[in-house]
Formats: sequence, C-alpha cells, structure tokens
Amino acid sequence: MSQQELLNRVVNTLDDLQIAYFVTGSWSSSLLGEPRSTHDLDLVVNLGLSKIDSIVESFADERYYLSSVAVREAIHLPPERSRSNLWTRH
Repeated sequence: MSQQELLNRVVNTLDDLQIAYFVTGSWSSSLLGEPRSTHDLDLVVNLGLSKIDSIVESFADERYYLSSVAVREAIHLPPERSRSNLWTRH
C-alpha cells in the first residue's frame, strides 16, 4: 500500500466517523511549502473516548495494527506527550 493510499484510507475513515483531524509533517510541508520525503504520515486527531472502538474496528484487518490500549493511554496523557501509532503490514 502506498503512502497516498494509506493517507486516503485514514482520512476517509476519519471523515466517515466524523472525527476531526489535520494532516501535518512532511505531507503538509510538501503541499504548502518545502517538499520533504519521509516514510510516515503525521496527523493530529481529535479522538474522544466514545470513538476509540469505532476507529480501532475500522483498522482491524490484517493489513493494520492499531492498539486500543495505546489509543486510550494516549488520550489520557497531556497533549504534548499524547501519541499513538497505526502500523501497516507490508
């Protein structure tokens, strides 16, 4: 899966679940400023507790790994330390 395909999948899922987000990092830099090449996607997601199960279920197939425990922990951390990861399998 290409980065563009993954970004589309994530953004479409967030839109479908009505979860607010914005794209940051190299993708936004490349579109709005200086092009950069990295192999990751950076998003800031406004994810409340009520949406955790929905987002985790949306990425439940074997191509992805998203830990509901890590997501719950990230929500309870201060904003500057809050982070969770979605991994894809190649």
